[in-house]
Amino acid sequence: MLQFLKGHLSRFGLAIVFIILSSLFEGVQLSFILPVIDRIFTNKPIIVPNKVPVFLSNIVNKLNSTDIHTLFWAVPLGFVVLFGIKQVVLFWSDYLMNDIAQAVMRDVRCKLFERIQTLSLDYFSRKRVGELVSRITNDVGTIENAISYAVTDLFKQPFLILVFMVISFTINTKGTLIVFLMFPCIGWPMVLISKKLRKIAKNTQEKMADINSHLMETISGVRILKAFGTEKYEIQRFRQQNHDYYKLRMKTIRNLILMGPIT
Repeated sequence: MLQFLKGHLSRFGLAIVFIILSSLFEGVQLSFILPVIDRIFTNKPIIVPNKVPVFLSNIVNKLNSTDIHTLFWAVPLGFVVLFGIKQVVLFWSDYLMNDIAQAVMRDVRCKLFERIQTLSLDYFSRKRVGELVSRITNDVGTIENAISYAVTDLFKQPFLILVFMVISFTINTKGTLIVFLMFPCIGWPMVLISKKLRKIAKNTQEKMADINSHLMETISGVRILKAFGTEKYEIQRFRQQNHDYYKLRMKTIRNLILMGPIT
């Protein structure tokens, strides 16, 4: 997939910068909001681990020395400003990734069409028109999700994990190491479900190609169908193919929904 990004590297690099910034905001919110709220409502000083950077230690000391009545008004305003900046960063990261996804889809459609135009007549005699149309329309659509969401997660989630790991080790090293023992329990069912999803996805694409082929054949050859009175037969065929596609889509949805509760 990444080879299709060659013509869009500048925008992609900028999107990655915004993704990393948004991940940092997530870490700041997580690590600061609860201690600061405790400081305001219980008037107890925020405890700073020895391993935190100096600038963070200075911020915490400033919060500890500030009157809680001042913090009561200042902290919410500060978080609103941070939240606003975070939303701007998220907007541009999502916008740029979607822009790249749409551009890649445009390029892939053009390349597929150019490739199809170079193929021999023998190839077209062996392939259904609807199947070729499905490759350019339906199958290319899967790239949109792959780039807009999968590639975004490929860069965002590891960085988020790194940020949260640093925070976790700072709070409690032994506790974090114990949590790491749970990772295989999370990873194993996800690998199994992912393999199943890949198989279902391929079958789903093939089934959509069948539906497109059926539509092309029946609509372009409607005069022949009416001449032989085979409308009911073709309706039944389409109904069966449509139902098969529905079952495959529901299998995909079921596995995706299962991922959350299992993990």
